[in-house]
Amino acid sequence: MARVSNSTANFSASYSAYQQAVTDNNDADIFKYSAESYELGRKKFGDKSLDTANLALNYAAALELQDKSLGENAINEPREQAHQLYLTALAIYEVEYGDDGVDVLDPLLGAAITNSKLKLARSQLRQAVEIAADSERPLLLASVLMSAFNELKNTEYYDRRVRDYALNSFEIYQQELPPNALKRVEATYIVGMIWLAENRESKAIPLFEEVALCA
Repeated sequence: MARVSNSTANFSASYSAYQQAVTDNNDADIFKYSAESYELGRKKFGDKSLDTANLALNYAAALELQDKSLGENAINEPREQAHQLYLTALAIYEVEYGDDGVDVLDPLLGAAITNSKLKLARSQLRQAVEIAADSERPLLLASVLMSAFNELKNTEYYDRRVRDYALNSFEIYQQELPPNALKRVEATYIVGMIWLAENRESKAIPLFEEVALCA
């Protein structure tokens, strides 16, 4: 009977613990075992493996959660580390799926959201929108558009183009989802706030009324 190597056994145990932590919604263990399984996975699969890329995404997502829990005034070390992991995964995904493959959206959006350089983040978000637009998957496009809007709305790069990300996302949700679907309700409120900020109450009020009906 073939013997299982210690590294393989350790990785399997660590990854199983990570999966259990996700099931249990245990943030501390998610962070611990995503980090551990990533390091063990790199040794098992190699730095250029798609498996390693997926483990990097798990660890990056856990780091993002940790970064948010530290508050806005904390040092952004977890965020920067997450950004590097997203870039690592993105490079592997681009080799596997191509620069404009829909599969690259997860690491690309992750890299954009954790990017401390806003101009580069904007460029990555625009790329993500273009990829999603070519996917012929309306709900995916709506989600990416709203992600791009949310990341840029409070920055110096907020402009009509960014504003239209939210409007276009809302339009898709109107066509594709029932009125009480959470994503549609959230988009309805966001667009209502946009119209209110632009002093267009006649457009904002019906949207707020629609949200109230779904409460």
